Amino acid sequence: MAHPYVPEMTTLRQFAILVDLDGTLIDSFVANWLAYRDAAAALGYVLTHQQFSNVWGMDSRYFLKELLPSATQGEIQEIRDTKSLIYRNFLERIQLNRDLTELLGVMSRVAPIGLVTSAKRQSVHEILTHFDLDSLFSIVVTGDDVDEPKPDPQPYLLAISKLRIPSELIFVFEDSHAGIQSARSAGLKVVRMSFRSSVT
Repeated sequence: MAHPYVPEMTTLRQFAILVDLDGTLIDSFVANWLAYRDAAAALGYVLTHQQFSNVWGMDSRYFLKELLPSATQGEIQEIRDTKSLIYRNFLERIQLNRDLTELLGVMSRVAPIGLVTSAKRQSVHEILTHFDLDSLFSIVVTGDDVDEPKPDPQPYLLAISKLRIPSELIFVFEDSHAGIQSARSAGLKVVRMSFRSSVT
């Protein structure tokens, strides 16, 4: 029998947090632009800072077709592959959202933390290693893991299946319209935030 002055203990249901990478956990705009600029230049294409700003947040499978309409599908894939290879050269230009990282570190003591991004797996691995964040995430979903990137719900649906936690108990940190649409279409609650450093 419970003591009359001691409230009964209730069971706290397991919850989880999912976070986007680019524009949320890190500011990688400059690093991505430089890598795509150089990869495009290798095939004779010019990609300006303003052009890249206009499509930032979109998946490269889509924005390269928009920015380089004369490029063939083979050239677009070559640019994407080259970008992945040279991206490591620009890791020092990436800025970490330290406030969010610290918050996730605290929350990871009581809940699994997952990363859901449209970035390629190799680039994600290099970023997490660079900032020593590998151990923070229980699951990682990259652009290579899905057929349809954000704003399609597939990335977040895959994350839900990996977590095995009800969608109503999963909270998402996202910055872009595409990411928010993806998470909401998967039935998740979204906290909208954006991280852009002053470094250019």
